[in-house]
Amino acid sequence: MVKTVIIIPTYNEKENIGPLIGALGEEHSILVVDDHSPDGTGDVVKRTIKQQSNVVLIEGEKEGIGRALQRGINHAIKEMNAETIVQMDADFSHDPKDVPRLLAEIKNGYDLVIGSRYIKGGAIPADWAPHRKILSWGGNLLVRLLTGIWEVHEFTTNFRAFTAKLYQKMDTENFSFADNTFLPAFIVEAKRCGAKIKEVPIIFANRRKGRSKIEVCNYVPNLLKYLLLDKMVKT
Repeated sequence: MVKTVIIIPTYNEKENIGPLIGALGEEHSILVVDDHSPDGTGDVVKRTIKQQSNVVLIEGEKEGIGRALQRGINHAIKEMNAETIVQMDADFSHDPKDVPRLLAEIKNGYDLVIGSRYIKGGAIPADWAPHRKILSWGGNLLVRLLTGIWEVHEFTTNFRAFTAKLYQKMDTENFSFADNTFLPAFIVEAKRCGAKIKEVPIIFANRRKGRSKIEVCNYVPNLLKYLLLDKMVKT
């Protein structure tokens, strides 16, 4: 059986992380990467570990989701012998019931499977404010425009599955970003490595509790800088 590790980056997700781990069950290993949340998220996970032996916690300094995911991926492969990795948010915006759908496409031979809001069958919350719709839809369009990767519609989500073999082929320097820029840059690098990529539609939900951690004032300029420099390098 292929070893799958589900990576969940957390910061102040005390109210969400316990129920999410419970919803994911014990079929796969679950790796929580917590950035020393001051609300006690790590303590909730530690208590959960006593009840679910498939749960692992690693903690580090708060540097951004990109750094947390890099720590998690490296730990999953090197310390947990992961063959397949799933990434997802802690706030139930990604439905745990969709995890098997992503993994099914990995079994079908894809290297990277993306949970997409922007293909037929996918959706974003109807009550999203205009600025959030622009940030999400516009960010994905910008990546497509400046990279020329038109066959992929969803670059900015953290809901994805990929093989350890793909990650080990990739030049991590090309997506070594501390913030959310890590997410689109990872897909661009996977494409450069010849990854077989599949998108599956998902219904993205509003977070259950707490607030979003994305730092727009840093993410937008960093994403633009990455895309423009990437385009310059390619030309």
